[in-house]
Amino acid sequence: MVKKVTLDGDTIKELHRQENIQWGKDISENYLPEDIFDSLSDDDFEKIAITLDEKMMENNGETEIAAIEEALGFKL
Repeated sequence: MVKKVTLDGDTIKELHRQENIQWGKDISENYLPEDIFDSLSDDDFEKIAITLDEKMMENNGETEIAAIEEALGFKL
């Protein structure tokens, strides 16, 4: 039996937000010192993910670290 589930717009938006937060964390843990990583909020990780996605869409060769630096506003 197949069960159909319908999600409202707010639920879908929150699922996308959580996905971005996790992606931001996954990318950042490879590049950030632990003390900086631990000090970041979910909003920071979401911003990193969104910025990285924008950089990838531009296809201009920016690396993950450049996206992190831009999202957080400082150089590592």
